[in-house]
Amino acid sequence: MCYGDIKVLRNVTFQVNPGEKIGIIGRSGAGKSSIIQAIFRMADLSGDILIDDININSVAIAELRNSLAIIPQNPTVFKGTLRNNLDIYNLKPDEVLWSALNSVSFLQIYNFLFLYYKFGLCTLI
Repeated sequence: MCYGDIKVLRNVTFQVNPGEKIGIIGRSGAGKSSIIQAIFRMADLSGDILIDDININSVAIAELRNSLAIIPQNPTVFKGTLRNNLDIYNLKPDEVLWSALNSVSFLQIYNFLFLYYKFGLCTLI
């Protein structure tokens, strides 16, 4: 991967075992964002990235990106409904979304908001 003529991510190798969740940390300029860009195929690469022994270049980009997850350091809420922010493709039933909200103690905040808005998962944010 290059930024202009400068090669970055040279000889990077790491393994993540099935089911593991990892965090990428490091000082400014260490390559954290470059690793994410490479894994999500946001940049052209000269080299291979294998996930489950499959070269990510052989996977359709939409399928690849739908199969990966990232939690940014600074979370973003998009204009729209609570449902759209949780499930942009509208694939999950309400029960799954409510369960997710409950597991992160969001329902305490939501119950307060519900007194004013009363639109459930269709509440505009």
